[in-house]
Amino acid sequence: MGVDVSLEDIKRLTPRFTLCPNGYYFAIDPNGYVLLHPNLQPKPIGVGIPTINLRKRRPNVQVTVNEVDSRAFKLAKSG
Repeated sequence: MGVDVSLEDIKRLTPRFTLCPNGYYFAIDPNGYVLLHPNLQPKPIGVGIPTINLRKRRPNVQVTVNEVDSRAFKLAKSG
């Protein structure tokens, strides 16, 4: 069973206790994402994720010719 509760409702219902001069409440979900924090500054999804352009990479392939029973075979090795 699940219940949808807005963060504004959670903030409104949270007691206003002072934990200590530097204390604060925070909430995280089961996946470790911060849901509620006094210094929360949401960031857009995808910011800071590196991108890789695979087209600029050149494959490192070594081709050799081997003979087995007088038949030529080409072997490719990447690495």
